[in-house]
Amino acid sequence: MKKFLALIVACVTVASSYAATVMYSSVEFKAAIPVLMKGTLKVNSWEVADCALDKGKASFPVYLAFCQPCINCVTCQSVSETLTNVQLYVVEKDTKAKAVYLTAVDLADLDVLFTTGNDGTAKKGDVKVDMPAQTQDNYGDIASFFLTGVWNLKTWFSGIDSDTGGQKYKVVLGGIQQLVGNVSANNATEDSWACGTLALRRDDSVTKKLMLLMTDYTNGSTASNPFLVCGNAVTPEFDTCVDVMTLNKDDDTVVAADLESSVGQYILKKSLPKNYKLVVNGTEVSE
Repeated sequence: MKKFLALIVACVTVASSYAATVMYSSVEFKAAIPVLMKGTLKVNSWEVADCALDKGKASFPVYLAFCQPCINCVTCQSVSETLTNVQLYVVEKDTKAKAVYLTAVDLADLDVLFTTGNDGTAKKGDVKVDMPAQTQDNYGDIASFFLTGVWNLKTWFSGIDSDTGGQKYKVVLGGIQQLVGNVSANNATEDSWACGTLALRRDDSVTKKLMLLMTDYTNGSTASNPFLVCGNAVTPEFDTCVDVMTLNKDDDTVVAADLESSVGQYILKKSLPKNYKLVVNGTEVSE
């Protein structure tokens, strides 16, 4: 966790420095950008007990992270693409037991449909993401469902693009902004069932920090003018979205494998109060 948090601090500190310039690869950003969404799963449940129906309500914080392909690059009205490295986290906090129960699901790849307008220059559009069926301890078999919402263009930062001869541009990228969908589940004996809504919104602050992990920093003109650099010019190596999403923690912290990604470490920091035990996918984890 410390490694990821240190990188986040470095990104913010250096980006705010007067002399520092962000360098990035437009090729890598077009291939995929990291996006983190957060929201709430609200659930109504019913259970057959003593010739009656017991009704319950609950809500859970939810995080959804993924690598998203370039929307601006789409030139047709609608196109089916793939979200990769998709990670879903559902948090349940039990204050009485001083425990956090975390369901971490690696969804790998998901089909996504973008609409852009006929010429591909739209500033926003619709989006649909297909979510596969899952199994969860409390609610049993969760049926497959889809999330619908919108994407929008946003200027994330400015910097020097290494793929266009060192030109400086505003990084204007389209990202999924909001998603919402209906969820339903039932247990094997069908004497309990649940339905609810999942609403997610992009966390722009964390998403930008994840994007900055794909960049490099340089001091002013020395990076863009090879004649002002002593010795051999060094070409920076840029991380991909996959690199960012699979960034491992330092070995001085013991957490479940489900939380070793940069996003997983952020979720852990946000969700686990001091002196609470952590249970990930049914297994207690010592920290």
